[in-house]
Amino acid sequence: MLSLLFLWSHRVCHTTMMEMLDLPSVTVVQWNQYFRDICAWKLLATPMRLGGLGKVVQIDESVIHHRKYSRGRHVRPTWLLGIYEPDTKLGFVKMVHKRNAGSLIPIIRRVV
Repeated sequence: MLSLLFLWSHRVCHTTMMEMLDLPSVTVVQWNQYFRDICAWKLLATPMRLGGLGKVVQIDESVIHHRKYSRGRHVRPTWLLGIYEPDTKLGFVKMVHKRNAGSLIPIIRRVV
């Protein structure tokens, strides 16, 4: 398990892990998913705080909407709120359903 964790943390590809450790594909896939789940749980459980006294924080919103040449099915645009601290190079991105002050300000107050 520790060898798998070491290789996973160094972003070694799936097939190389299988060859180096002589493990079946199913085992490597399941352990990699387990490691990702632990990281996701920790990131979601730990609230992020950016900014502070005398620190610069950049806040922006952006839309993700992709239709090439006006063809294909219509996809509703997805709005993202991004908060970035240039000094520490840390950032926060959250998908928002509404771009009004009532939905954006609570997120900004929680993170900044």
